[in-house]
Amino acid sequence: MIAAVFAFIIEPSRTIVREVDVESPYWHGAPIKIALISDVHVDNLQVPVSRIEKTGKLIQSLSPDIIFIGGDYAGGYLLKTRMPKAAFENRSKDENNLEIAAMHALGDYNKYAPLGAVAIMGNHDRWWSAAQTRKAFAQTKATFLEDKLLHIKNDKYDFWICGVGDRNNWRNEEPQVCETAPSGVDLLTFVHNPAYFIPYIGQAKIQFSGHLHGGQIRFPIIGAPRTSGPYTEETIKGYMVAGDRVLVVSSGLGMVGLPARFNVPPEVMIINLKSGSKTAASSKIIQNHWFIR
Repeated sequence: MIAAVFAFIIEPSRTIVREVDVESPYWHGAPIKIALISDVHVDNLQVPVSRIEKTGKLIQSLSPDIIFIGGDYAGGYLLKTRMPKAAFENRSKDENNLEIAAMHALGDYNKYAPLGAVAIMGNHDRWWSAAQTRKAFAQTKATFLEDKLLHIKNDKYDFWICGVGDRNNWRNEEPQVCETAPSGVDLLTFVHNPAYFIPYIGQAKIQFSGHLHGGQIRFPIIGAPRTSGPYTEETIKGYMVAGDRVLVVSSGLGMVGLPARFNVPPEVMIINLKSGSKTAASSKIIQNHWFIR
């Protein structure tokens, strides 16, 4: 009973701020502070639109240079998690309006960082409606990147962001969008599913992702009994270093399946990225908030 109260009420009501310090020889510019939020999965129970709005204020207080919004905005518990019930046409008008309101609230994060906010597509958004997701973000000032490059250049920074569309198999006969970036530039790869980090799929040197929820339910010793992809255990502290490459993964804010979390609190991430002679990373929890609604 105590465990159920913790999993369904207490843990989902937390919001931690996890700070990840990253050094990379593939970043040559000035140090940059990136906020990462992912897997919001809006609903009227654990992550209402008001929580998304107040989380934006929290992110603003952390003074990031840019905000990454990592996909999976669409919600849905139990049978509504997957197709066909996850689809736009199979949901009620109120449910679809809730999804759109969440994306508008996230797009409003653009005003909370001097370099703005960048959003990408998640698998749940594609299942819900890729077209409606694009349309919702187009009605905001955030930049929606789906198989596109974004060049950010001002007096302090000069770098590129590669926003990769979410799909089951990225590799095909055509060059990937990230591979079309100019040679030698500072390039940040932003893709919902961390599986893009697998060497034979992508070639990211600095990658930001979500999707895994940290397993969402984690037990002592055995960890997460169910995962949604590779690197769940390797990135439970928010990152993984593989040779000269680094993968940063957010455990997300929302929930799918059961509206519960256990030993994986909802989180906002702050990544402090700077140049270094070799790739290295570390993380710590710097804030803990309760009942942001």
